[in-house]
Amino acid sequence: MALGPIRSWIYDTAILPLTTAWYGEVLARLPGDARLLDVGIGTGGALLAHAATLRRKRIRVVGVDVDEDYVRRCRDRVAAAGLAEVVDVRLESVTEHRGGPYDAVYWSGSFMLMPDPVGALQHVRTLLAPSGAMYFTQTFERDRSKLAEIAKPLLRWVTTIDFGRVTYEEEFRARVAAGGLDLVELVELDSDRSHGSHGSRASHGSHGSHGSHGSHGSHGSHGSHGSHGSRASHGSHGSHGSHGSHGSHGSHGPTTRRGACLAVARPAEC
Repeated sequence: MALGPIRSWIYDTAILPLTTAWYGEVLARLPGDARLLDVGIGTGGALLAHAATLRRKRIRVVGVDVDEDYVRRCRDRVAAAGLAEVVDVRLESVTEHRGGPYDAVYWSGSFMLMPDPVGALQHVRTLLAPSGAMYFTQTFERDRSKLAEIAKPLLRWVTTIDFGRVTYEEEFRARVAAGGLDLVELVELDSDRSHGSHGSRASHGSHGSHGSHGSHGSHGSHGSHGSHGSRASHGSHGSHGSHGSHGSHGSHGPTTRRGACLAVARPAEC
């Protein structure tokens, strides 16, 4: 049996319950009539769970992914939902994408899969409208963990889905800055909340509150879709950053994992 349908089923079963909530967080923040680039759209289930929001806010989406089976399943779902005029699904790497301008770009666990995360950000930054923003959702580790660094890539051999590398916040911040962006918000998401709320604020504002801007590993050109396992770009995954030694992290106690977070970045002013 071909692995593609199996991976799509595993993706939908294991990944969608988490990423559906993440999509809700981001879509709630977008203005009406926004044009959104979804990097690593996967099988589309998480996005289409919010079909009513897409229609109500008149949001138009271009979704890219490099996994042919995911794209096929996603296109079928979009057609079945009657959203073919709203969601355009493309089989391509985000680094090869030449669309735009976009009001928002969303990396749903996909940034961690980018072989060249800084290069991916620099390219996608050119696709943003002047007032546009990039949104990232994924989990962060606060402290270095060799065990996690070894174990996470091995999940691909168990699940057939590429989950990328461990994400450390410090590195994520550095990569965002190197990509020509200012990190303006970092919010820790509660896993049991409803989709529209914005979670507890772990840190807010531009980089000053955290010192250096870490990097977040990623999924920009060809690779699996990060926490979602779908691939928005080809190649190996980027590393992630976060180490939790920044001021606002102290309230999280001794745990090494910060949990799922939403980050918002905008083009840096020259």
